[in-house]
Amino acid sequence: LAMAFSLTTFVQLCCLWIGLRRRVGRESQEAFLRMLGVSFAACIPALMVGYGLRQLVGTVFPLETFIQVALQFAGASLGMGVTYLALLWFLRVEEARTLLTRGWETVRRVL
Repeated sequence: LAMAFSLTTFVQLCCLWIGLRRRVGRESQEAFLRMLGVSFAACIPALMVGYGLRQLVGTVFPLETFIQVALQFAGASLGMGVTYLALLWFLRVEEARTLLTRGWETVRRVL
């Protein structure tokens, strides 16, 4: 079952790649590959932070109830997300900068 999800994700990536090349052209392929590589490089430290937080919360608090497990999941996910976005910001990925600045503007507008 896990292999099926991996295979479908790869097929979706290929379909999106073909659609992107048809719409934008081959000249954007280099920029897309650069962004893909930087995103992959930022995933590794984010996974390490998430795993570390999951282990830390699992050893400090007993995971006996649904709320405790949900809090472990939320803490690890939040840590991973913050690490990933911070690394993309630090590596100067333009899409991440746009996402973060527009997201911050939306939060300020709502508050």
